Order: sequence, then structure tokens, then C-alpha cells
Amino acid sequence: MVEDGAKRLPEGWEWTTVGKCSTVITGRTPSKKDASNYGNFMPFVKPPELLNGSIFSAKDNISEKGTKEARVLPVNSVLVSCIGNLGKTGINRIPVACNQQINAVVFPENIVPEFGFYYFQSSEFKRQLEDISSATTVAIVNKSKFESLSFPLAPLPEQERVVNRIEELFSDLEAGVRALERVRAGLRRYKASVLKAACEGKLLESVGVHGMRPNNRRTPSARTGELPEWWRWVDFKEVTKSLKNGFFYGRPATEPPGIPILRISAVRPLSVNLEQPRFIPDIDEEKVRDYFLEKGDLLFTRYNGNMSLVGACGMVRKLPKPIVYPDKLIRVKVDHDVILPEFVEIYFATQTARKFVEGRVKSTAGQHGISGGDIKSIPVILPPLDEQRRIVAEVERRLSGVGKVESAVEAGLVRAGRLRQSVLRSAFEGRL
Repeated sequence: MVEDGAKRLPEGWEWTTVGKCSTVITGRTPSKKDASNYGNFMPFVKPPELLNGSIFSAKDNISEKGTKEARVLPVNSVLVSCIGNLGKTGINRIPVACNQQINAVVFPENIVPEFGFYYFQSSEFKRQLEDISSATTVAIVNKSKFESLSFPLAPLPEQERVVNRIEELFSDLEAGVRALERVRAGLRRYKASVLKAACEGKLLESVGVHGMRPNNRRTPSARTGELPEWWRWVDFKEVTKSLKNGFFYGRPATEPPGIPILRISAVRPLSVNLEQPRFIPDIDEEKVRDYFLEKGDLLFTRYNGNMSLVGACGMVRKLPKPIVYPDKLIRVKVDHDVILPEFVEIYFATQTARKFVEGRVKSTAGQHGISGGDIKSIPVILPPLDEQRRIVAEVERRLSGVGKVESAVEAGLVRAGRLRQSVLRSAFEGRL
């Protein structure tokens, strides 16, 4: 072994820099004022299309004329995102161009492109990127800084052996990941079917509850679907007692002391995560008195960059300690004599409710939001109260096992990610 400071490499390997062992090309975007720069001649790659794999196409394409302004990359260049989400990587198998958020590495004949491609996916390289990045609103690594990053150079036969071994191990690992993803997709379909049946009056019928037979009469066109004749549609405002946006505080602290406040990301469909709250320091408790949560409260996501999470609804089931909720969440208290919060939570997780929600969402600058007034106007299904109780119990029974399997699948996917990094770490320490 030879040593470079605290870094160690196998005998025969040496540390160099990206700039010394390759040619780095920063992408360039052809003028959009000239429409003739764009066409179907060549893929024009952007960071979202860098998925640690081979690149054969892109969402956007440039024309032959556009290649004169762009920078065309030779086949088997390694593309690395250097603005925003640092370290996203791809390798082009056909000639492409890329935008200025990407640095492309063109290796000479004595370096196997895939050797660099896999090294750039390692946690060691990503740590280097983060360490030298400069940031205002987004992280940036310019070309000169990128060229200064360390690169482990091995003899050509050793590079080929390392690449072959990585691909062999990754093939086995990816087969396991695909199997886990199939299980996850199946669980999502099952969950959606249970929720759909629950809110169409078919769930209890399927387990033989007497009298649960939907009629053949259609509901009004704005509220589609066949329902049991004793169910009805109401606007959500008809069954709510109160609706209130959360407490605004600029930047809560990550550690105590202070009054605990939920993270904005705490609410997801069918759940509220009370773990790892933020803290509001140096504030009179009286100022936040109206924002403390209670069991049975419903929380809706008011604002999010992801459309699918706007209007997500979860119920507060336990409160180990007092906690307030932030301004990007909305708290709703329902009339328990008419509707159960658990049933509302189930309903808002269905595709029927999602269509109503998304039809009311307003979007600006890539962010999506919904107002409390819009949530109040959403139609909800209202079965008799005793029937709601049976539906909630049956849904909880069916989904209790699903949650455990989902947790196991997610844990397996996390382990797969760690194993992938373990393979790369071993590979570039010469231990494969």
C-alpha cells in the first residue's frame, strides 16, 4: 500500500486529479430565442436525467444547428451534476450535449470510462464535491474546482478487473432491489384498493356485513360513483367545527430548549410523525396557546413543492408531549357526532378525494398550495356513524400488516443503498 496523507491506495495505484487525468467539458445551452436550435438531431441532457446509469436519450433535443452553440460530448463521457443536486451521474452511450449544470469528463484511452463513472458515484467523491462547493441558494462546483478533485488512478488491467467485479455485484444487488420494488408497488395497489372499497360502500359488503348493498342510483356528476342509498355527499365545511392555519416562526431550532413544533414534512397520507420536532426558543407560551395539537386533530399539508403531498391528511393519534404545528399545515377539528376523524383521514387518502384536492390547488414558481377555504369546499362521503366505525376498524385490520411489510421493504432498500456504497468503497480501496 502507498499513502497520500490520510488516504491509502493499493500498490501500483496513485492519486491524481480529475483535471490531470481527463478533459473536463462544462455544458452549454443553445439560445432559446432561436427556435431552430432545437429539434430531434441530438439529446440535450439535464441533471434530472442523470440516474447513475447509461444515457441513450433525453427529454429535450437540439437540432444540428444547435450543436454549434452546444458542446457535443463524445460517447462514454461521464456526466456529473455540479449545480444543485451535486454528484448525480450518467454515462452517454451515444453522442449528446448537456447544459451548464453538468461537467462532463472525457477520459483518455488508458482509463476505462466506467472506472471513473463508478468512482464518481462513491460517497468519497460526493464528500469531496460537497466540501469544495460554494453556495448561495444552491450548491455550485465550478469547472476549475471540479478539476482539482482527487482521483484514484489504477493500472489499466486493474481498472478492468474492478469494473467487472463492481458490475457483477451490482447486478445481483439490483435484482434484489427490483424484487423489493415489486413488493412495494403491490402493497400500494392493495392499500389503494382497500381505501377505494371503503369509500364506495363495498368493504363491509366484502366481509359479509348484513345490509351493505349499494344501490344503482348515480350521484350527481360532480360527485361521481355509486354509493349505498343511506350514504350521502356533503361539503367538508358541513362536518367541521374549526379550521386553522399553523403558527409561523421563521427558523425553528433543531435542538431544545423551546416549545416543540412539528416539521412541515410531518404529515403524510394516513400518518402524522411526531418524531424529531423543531423548537421555538424564547417565546411566551400564551402566543402559541391556540396552536397546540390535541388527539383526534386532522392535519392537512397546505403548501409543498410536490403536488401529490398538497392536501395530504393525517390524524394525530398520540401526544407524548405538547406540540404545536407550523404555518404550512392546516388543523381541522371535525364534529365527532357526525363524522369520525379516522374516516376523514381514510377518505382523503383515496383517488376520489385527490381529484377534488388537486382541482383546487394553485401553483406558482414550482410550489403548490391549497387554502383552508378550498379544503372546506371539498365534497366528502358521509355514511352513518356506526358504519364509519366498522369501516375504520376493517381498514385498520387490513392495513396493519401492510405497514409492517412496507417498513421491512423500505429498510431493505436502505440496506441496498448502503451495500452499494460498501461495494464502491471496497473497490476503490483495492479490496474487491
